[in-house]
Amino acid sequence: MPTLRIEGPYRHGDKWRCRLVLGGRRMWCRPCAPSPDAARELAEAAAHAAAHAGGLTIAEAAERYTQHQREKGSRPESVRHWQVALARFFAGELEQLLSSLTPARCGALYEALRTRLSARTGRPLSVDSHRGYLGIAKGFLRFCVDAGYLRTNPLAATAGVGRRRKGKRQLRIDEARALYRVALAQAAQGDDGAAAVGVGLLMGLRPGETCSRTARDLDDGGRILWVDDTEGFQKKTESSRRAVRVPEPLQPILRRLARGKDPAALLWVRPDGTAHGPAWVNRQVARLCAQAEVPRVCAHSLRGLQATTALHAGATPELVASVLGHRSPEVTLRHYAARGSQRASEQLARVLVLVPGPSQSRKRRA
Repeated sequence: MPTLRIEGPYRHGDKWRCRLVLGGRRMWCRPCAPSPDAARELAEAAAHAAAHAGGLTIAEAAERYTQHQREKGSRPESVRHWQVALARFFAGELEQLLSSLTPARCGALYEALRTRLSARTGRPLSVDSHRGYLGIAKGFLRFCVDAGYLRTNPLAATAGVGRRRKGKRQLRIDEARALYRVALAQAAQGDDGAAAVGVGLLMGLRPGETCSRTARDLDDGGRILWVDDTEGFQKKTESSRRAVRVPEPLQPILRRLARGKDPAALLWVRPDGTAHGPAWVNRQVARLCAQAEVPRVCAHSLRGLQATTALHAGATPELVASVLGHRSPEVTLRHYAARGSQRASEQLARVLVLVPGPSQSRKRRA
């Protein structure tokens, strides 16, 4: 471990603080103390904790955590999301010693994250976003405890603020039909973005699944689209590996995208031949929602719409879960289907028992 020494204490306003020097790095001890002696005591405690943690900074520990996740086989998209989340949660603190994190300091970091205004929207993060980042930060610090870098998790007692939403805003059926008409009309004219929206709307693929489909994945004359690992893409779960039937209106559109391509070539690519990311699908959905004059939703919302409409049409939760690639129907019902969809499905099943179908009506007339 590099040499560690304490500098100070130095006056900071009406308080005092020391500085730790580890190798070539200088880091202020936090929080400030009311007296020089108290500042020195805090610095000595921080130095002792730093020695126990091997002198790791938060950034260095975060890199070890993400490397651990890669070795476990976590999806690259998930690892990138965790990296972004940790950078945002520990903003301005990444070069501080991991051992400097205390419950009070971690609570202050969460409060700062929760109230910070977004540079893009000018609004604070949504409850889902900041509570999601909190969960990732807690998982990272649990790893640090398990690895012996920390003795306790300083975030363990920090509770998330606000109620998380279950599911995303969905279009109504008439609105979905309007989006469908716009998407299919433009896709038939060669608009690849509209084709991606059509796949999300009619087949319920995740945005990442859509962007990573290859010509080989289009099978059985365009009637089936396989969802599986491809270069640069890992399926989310084992349940995600599935064959999805392509609705008839989409079949000629997907055949056009695959025509003349190498089997390993992507169906959707940028003009320079590189792959699109999931955010591209979101932009296409937003663009077509505006043209269809329906409320703006995200691409993932179309999966929820698929679950809701299928349940209303009488499909079982187990069937819907298998089509969407979920581990269990509980995931589908809790996070995707609109409230009341399962009850509507059960009600439909009861009605069909009582109301005779066309064949039964003909037999009775005979």
